[in-house]
Amino acid sequence: MRLLLLLDRLAFWLFFAGHYRRKFGAYGRNVRWGAHGHRLVIPRSVRISCPEKIFIGNNCQIDEGVYLQCHSEGEGIQIGDGSRINAHTHVLAFSRITLGNDVLIAPFSLLASGDHGHARADRAVMHQPYERSGPIVVGDGAWIGHGAKLLGGATIGRCSVVGAGAVVKGQFGDHSLLLGVPARCRR
Repeated sequence: MRLLLLLDRLAFWLFFAGHYRRKFGAYGRNVRWGAHGHRLVIPRSVRISCPEKIFIGNNCQIDEGVYLQCHSEGEGIQIGDGSRINAHTHVLAFSRITLGNDVLIAPFSLLASGDHGHARADRAVMHQPYERSGPIVVGDGAWIGHGAKLLGGATIGRCSVVGAGAVVKGQFGDHSLLLGVPARCRR
């Protein structure tokens, strides 16, 4: 294990550090990847599209199986300092997605700020243009629970909690507790 970590750090500082800083919109200091946040090199299980539209702050951790997906015509993803995205979370940005500082996202969550078009009845949905569904903003210190879904137009205030499995669309203030489908504020 120690040898693998040593090789990871060596590869990062010799090649990947400069590569990531050129590839991403911004790439902060001490960004860690993988199941326990030990790796500096992005693991193969993490998928990233349009990295030039992804801005990662300092001291972030992104776990295995995460998909950071920006549409080529979209507005991108902003991840604040100290935030953590847990395993198998999908962040799909067509409209801007902004995560504040110290945001915690539990495994298997979805943040999606775009939809497949469906206006033309004569074409399959998958062949219609993608559409913006509104930005997603998650305030500093918020916690997104296991399997929660944040849809375009969702705004979650500072230090709010989104319960496991909740589906959120709409605007909610600071210190909110959001539960259910559709999510309702319980505080």
